[in-house]
Amino acid sequence: AVALDPTPIALAEPTERAGLQTDLVGSQPTIAVLEFTQDGDGEDLHGLTRALPTDIITELARFQLLRVISGSSSFLFDQSNLRPQTLKSTLGCDYYLSGRVSLVGDNYSVFTELVDTSEEAIVWAEQFEIEPRDIHSVRAEIVSRVVSRVQDKVPQNEAKPIQFYEPESLTAWQAYHVGTSLIYRRGSENIERAQKYLERSVTIDPTFSRAWAGLAHTNLIEVVNRPFDASHDAKRRLMRFAEQAVEASEDDPSASLWLGRAMKSDGDAAYWIERAIELAPSYALAHQQLGATHVYQNNNSRALDHASASLMLNPQGPERYANYTVIALAQLKTGSYHTAIEWSKKAGKAPYNNLHIHLSALFTNHWKGDMDEASQIADRIKSAF
Repeated sequence: AVALDPTPIALAEPTERAGLQTDLVGSQPTIAVLEFTQDGDGEDLHGLTRALPTDIITELARFQLLRVISGSSSFLFDQSNLRPQTLKSTLGCDYYLSGRVSLVGDNYSVFTELVDTSEEAIVWAEQFEIEPRDIHSVRAEIVSRVVSRVQDKVPQNEAKPIQFYEPESLTAWQAYHVGTSLIYRRGSENIERAQKYLERSVTIDPTFSRAWAGLAHTNLIEVVNRPFDASHDAKRRLMRFAEQAVEASEDDPSASLWLGRAMKSDGDAAYWIERAIELAPSYALAHQQLGATHVYQNNNSRALDHASASLMLNPQGPERYANYTVIALAQLKTGSYHTAIEWSKKAGKAPYNNLHIHLSALFTNHWKGDMDEASQIADRIKSAF
């Protein structure tokens, strides 16, 4: 259970914010995005080598999770024979992203690599193959997919070396990274641990919007998984923490997302989640949450659009099973029963216990008459909840 006093914590005034001990707040991870290189000839490719990293810089800055070096500085570096330590010492960056664009047959191919400059280690690398379309559509899809991956991979990498440290030994940023990594491990024990780390963050820095949003997230999980006996306090904390997040930073997309999820009115919920996407179009979790909101409003086409967008942005992300559920329900409501069953079965394979996902899978399979599958899901629900 959350240990914070249920009365609202007064946010620090700007003068007080400036007086926070920076050694306790810690530092926000910094990233440099290098100008991409080109394999082969072609005017379109040449344009993408600078356009893609420029757009990635803009999108990463909008998301506010990382401190992003300006392209006027990072584009000065030649990728050939570049040492990570050189970028770290010159630009002060913890990570850098490089890329290479080419044409493979008729498809655009973009290879990207995220490197930890301290460890001189690759954190993530991926090659994207995009079918030829209007160059602006290709550009937007590549940027969204790359930014979504970076947003996931950097916090995971930050949390790894300190995941077993006690909250009291960590800075606000360190505690935030460990706390959010625990949320996606699920289970009541991990959620309680996540709350302790996130409490550490907001205790050090009451203006830490993302940490308040993380606390809202943990309470939403409690409310969703215990809909019939979740305490009034959990629902009240969900709203209070979400409001604190927005008050700390109206431009933080995670704050808007969790305020939307805290809203009782579907219209208000959609407004705030849509605002999160406006602030950060590549926010995969926000697309998933908006898809879920629309499917329960019977806006099935929009639900499918946002769930599909979330899967495109982060196909292996922890929210993918919830996306499967949204797609299954939307397909069921539009009469595509066979497709609904297939997506429902995928959702039922979630390695963690989520009552919303399991109930949706149970309903879909039972309604279609697959009693064996429905019975297995029912047994899982009984044992877990």
